[in-house]
Amino acid sequence: TPPQIASSCFADYPTLGVDANALYVGTDNFCPTSWTGTDGYVIRKSSILGAGPIVVTAFRGLVATSSSAGPYTPQGVDNYDPSSTEGYFIGPDNLSYGLLQMRRVSTPGGTPTISADISITVPTTGAPIKVPHLGNTLGNSAKLDALDDRLFAAHIRNGKLWTAHNIQVNSSGVYSASGGRDGSRWYELNVPVGSGTPTLIESGTVFDPAATNPRSYWIPSVMVSGQGHAAFALSSAGNSDRANSATVGRLVGDALGTTQAVALYTSSSTAYNVSDGYASRGAHRWGDYSYVSLDPIDDQTMWAVHMFCDATNSYGVRVAKL
Repeated sequence: TPPQIASSCFADYPTLGVDANALYVGTDNFCPTSWTGTDGYVIRKSSILGAGPIVVTAFRGLVATSSSAGPYTPQGVDNYDPSSTEGYFIGPDNLSYGLLQMRRVSTPGGTPTISADISITVPTTGAPIKVPHLGNTLGNSAKLDALDDRLFAAHIRNGKLWTAHNIQVNSSGVYSASGGRDGSRWYELNVPVGSGTPTLIESGTVFDPAATNPRSYWIPSVMVSGQGHAAFALSSAGNSDRANSATVGRLVGDALGTTQAVALYTSSSTAYNVSDGYASRGAHRWGDYSYVSLDPIDDQTMWAVHMFCDATNSYGVRVAKL
C-alpha cells in the first residue's frame, strides 16, 4: 500500500475500529526487529461490502520514529453512530506518560485526510509490572505479561469515547513505580466532531487495595451499551491467586470515576509453568486480545471474552454473557 515502506518491515499488533464509513487499523512497525514507529490504515467500507477492489489509505508515521511523539499502538475507534462523518485513532503518547494522542480522520468514506496529534492530558500513568500468579515454579520467566501502557480497545457512544489500559498502582490505586500491582485505568472522553480537543469527563482505576499479595488486573477492554452502562473484561492474578478472567461494570448513574465490584467468571485451580520462547522477556504473553462485544439484537447484552488457565500448563478462552 503506498506510500510503501521497506520490505524488511512488518506490521505488528494490528488494532481494529469500525464505523459507518470505514475500518481503521493501527499497527506497530518493526524494521526488521526493532520498533520504529506506528502507522494507520483507513479502509473504505463500501469497497469491501461491494465487488471491490479494496480501497486503502495508509497514513505512515503516526509515530514517525522511536523517539517521536504520537499515538503508540494506535487503536482504531469503533463508532456505532450511523451518521458519523469522521473517524479516529487514539493511543498513549510514545514519549510522555499521562498523555493520550488522538488523530482525527476526515472524509473516511471518500478520500481520507488525517489531523496532526491532538494531545489529551489524563491522570498520571506509567508502565505496568509483570504479574505473579499462584503456582509459579519458574520464577520471573513464568510471570504473566502486562506489556506496557498501550490502550486495548476504544469505542465511541453518543459522542463519548471509552478506552482503557494497565499501569502499576499502589494500594490507593494511584500510579507508583513501586506499587506492586497492576490496575486497569479507564477513561471517558467527550469528543467534539470536526475540530477541538477532546476533554476528560471521568477516569477510574480497577485495582486491589490489599496491603500484601494483591491481585493485579490487567489487559482491560471496555464496551458501552445503549443505556450508557459500561462493562470491562480483564485478566486477574496474583501471588495468592490463579490466572482468571474477570469482569467489572459501572451503571450510567454511578458516581464519576467509580466501578462496581470485580467478579471473576472463571475459577482456575491450576498453574501455568510452560517453558516457551518468551522466557527471555521474563513473562508469558497473556490475554492481549481481550474483548467486550455489544449484542446488536437488544443493544444491552454484552459478551466478555478473555483468557484463563483452564488446566495445568494450558490456557483457554472463556466467553461470558453479561
